[in-house]
Amino acid sequence: MRVVHYLNQFFGGLGGEEKADLPPETRTGAVGPGRLLEQVLGNDSQVVTTIICGDNYAAENLPEVASAVTKAVRDAQADLLVAGPCFQAGRYGTSAGEVCAAVQAQLGVPAITAMAVENPGVDLYREQVYIVDSGPDVSRMQDVLATMARLGTKLANEEPLGRPSDEGYLPQGKLRSEFVEQTAAHRLVQMLLAKMKGQPFTSEVPIVPVEPVPVPPALTDLSKATVAIVTDGGLVPKGNPDQIPRSFAQVWG
Repeated sequence: MRVVHYLNQFFGGLGGEEKADLPPETRTGAVGPGRLLEQVLGNDSQVVTTIICGDNYAAENLPEVASAVTKAVRDAQADLLVAGPCFQAGRYGTSAGEVCAAVQAQLGVPAITAMAVENPGVDLYREQVYIVDSGPDVSRMQDVLATMARLGTKLANEEPLGRPSDEGYLPQGKLRSEFVEQTAAHRLVQMLLAKMKGQPFTSEVPIVPVEPVPVPPALTDLSKATVAIVTDGGLVPKGNPDQIPRSFAQVWG
């Protein structure tokens, strides 16, 4: 299996924030975490090309970076694109999700990345791309790469994936029918009994917690108050001189 690996400037070994403005660079073979990726992929797989891009450059030029990675995957005749792991790095996660989505859409080549749940790239791309839950701890690099390698191999071989909880990727909000031994009523009663006994159980319909918003104290004298008008209506100067898109904007004036 031929693999292309996308890295940011830090994991690509070029430097930290001082190198964040670097445009995409293509290297032959594996670099940095890519060497470990080759090991966990096995003898039948090889990282043939590595693309390294600065976080700032990627964030400000997402279409260009996605185009460069797509070209590299096409030129390498790759079977799989691996991006990251990105952990909690937000700019890295966003660019990784974008290049994975672009390669899948334009070339039909499977792609996989990894991020912490808190990474903004998760909400942007989880429905389009398989994202392994890396957690925030970079010391888990080997375990995360092993999960990425296993899932990536399945995707490249067009093998079906199991549940997110079993396979290690983040839920994509998809519903899939499957055969089970117990009816819904029986499973419900078992969960209820476990809850009444104080035993652990897992709900089949996860509830997203909503953080409470405390009510601020009432204003007693509006004549001394500073009032701010805040809107998410996308107001721009007349003529929209900065050419900000009407939705899903990734640049701002």
